[in-house]
Amino acid sequence: MNFITDSLQKKKKQLEESLAPSPEQNASLVEVALMSLYNMLANRFVSEANNLRKSGTIVAIGHFGRRLLGIHSPVEVLLIMDPERDRWRNEWFEGIFYPLRDAGWELVTLSGSLKEIMQKAEEDFAFFQSLLFSRFISGNREFFNNFREMLDELIDRKRDEFLPKLRDQFENRRKECSSEEYWLEPDLFYNPGGIHDILGIQSAAYVGFKAYTLEDAIFQGLLTRQELDWLSAASDFFMNIVNLLQTMKKRYLHRLGFLDQMEVADRLGYEEKGGFQAVEVFMRELHKHLDSVKIVIDLFWTRFEELEEVRGEPE
Repeated sequence: MNFITDSLQKKKKQLEESLAPSPEQNASLVEVALMSLYNMLANRFVSEANNLRKSGTIVAIGHFGRRLLGIHSPVEVLLIMDPERDRWRNEWFEGIFYPLRDAGWELVTLSGSLKEIMQKAEEDFAFFQSLLFSRFISGNREFFNNFREMLDELIDRKRDEFLPKLRDQFENRRKECSSEEYWLEPDLFYNPGGIHDILGIQSAAYVGFKAYTLEDAIFQGLLTRQELDWLSAASDFFMNIVNLLQTMKKRYLHRLGFLDQMEVADRLGYEEKGGFQAVEVFMRELHKHLDSVKIVIDLFWTRFEELEEVRGEPE
């Protein structure tokens, strides 16, 4: 397996040495690596390849599922196993996950049967959220389809319990990140108006109205086209900064420290304008995006409540 690990290390290093790979590029490299390792594993067990393929499926979850990976972000992966073929579990880990880990990625893996995974999703709200926008990578496609059906059934059963929790998260972020330090050194994930607020809108739209994408949320009447454009622009802006920060620091982080702001502004090409230094122009734009997302959040929940009332009215 050494040659596989070496090859993956080289590809990861090439990506790290580029100016700042996009989150989509980071996610795509991991996806291709997982699929390649899976196919190589299946080819090692020619006579039992079919049993291996039926034994499990690899699913991208969390930020990996949403293609929001910084170059040093943890990669969250779910392995759904057939309990009757559990003897293959070690092969999946040794042949697929360990080589990826040894090549330098921080893998966060969870494995279990469909029943075990859905039980955990029902009991662990953070885990449930990580599954909402999961994506099939390799393996038994039928397992993944069954998993998505069971997840939708769980949403239908627990919708009235999950929605208040989602809304509370917005309020908690506003309370916890209201101090001056979060204004001076924004956390691009947790600041009000940051990435997690954008993802929270998408999650609430899905849980509340089965709007899987923000485009769907427009058709449901939860967002306008302009608001979607604001959210998309903010998400791209924040993730570019996160990715650049991780490239600069060579580690996982998402808070823009005061001492890093000038270098980030310089690398992104900001210049002095209207008497403001380049870093000031950059930070003003960052806060403009945060504020625009906060405006969208308030409008989103207002419409959400209105649509809930309409849905609750007798025909």
